[in-house]
Amino acid sequence: MDYLKKLRRKGRRFGQYAPTEQGLLIQALVLLPLVSLSLKLGGLSRTQTWLKWLLKIPSASVLILPESASIPQAQKTSELVNLVVRYNRPWATCLNESLLLEWLLHRQHIDSQLQIGVRRTNGKFEAHAWIECQGMVLNDRNRLAQYYSSFK
Repeated sequence: MDYLKKLRRKGRRFGQYAPTEQGLLIQALVLLPLVSLSLKLGGLSRTQTWLKWLLKIPSASVLILPESASIPQAQKTSELVNLVVRYNRPWATCLNESLLLEWLLHRQHIDSQLQIGVRRTNGKFEAHAWIECQGMVLNDRNRLAQYYSSFK
């Protein structure tokens, strides 16, 4: 019974989003596990090739924004991806999230770049991925480059 209450509550929240935001949420919900599976089976390069191929498929929910509106829309898209990631932890890694966010931004004709950084902490190798749009980090802290050496 609790599950049905939770599902109804989530449905009401979904209805509060604008139609374009609902479209982004649905795309993110569908694409996140597919990105995760693609990375596991084919690696980063093949996943990026597949996502570029997907960009060529026409969509009714594509927004084309003026340059000045791209940052607020990019931030909103990042918030929506964060919401999807929060409820899909098995598929949620920084790389999966970043690839998904980059794809959704490119789908809206918002220029963004995938950044992958590495660092060594207490002798342990760490890697992290994030998205930058016009020099601003969208899905993490803004001063991330101070902590990681970016190689992409």
